[in-house]
Amino acid sequence: MAQLVPAIAKLCGARAVIAPIDNTAWLPQGMANQLQRELDALGVASVFPKPFC
Repeated sequence: MAQLVPAIAKLCGARAVIAPIDNTAWLPQGMANQLQRELDALGVASVFPKPFC
């Protein structure tokens, strides 16, 4: 599911993404790094707050 974030951000014209990490099993650090690189390439700002509260 997380792999879809860059495509969805591009389709809807998002300028930023907030993807909270409550459980690293849902979004491991390596995947968060990959998403951040892909979003950066699209010009979309991103943050991955942990924990999200």
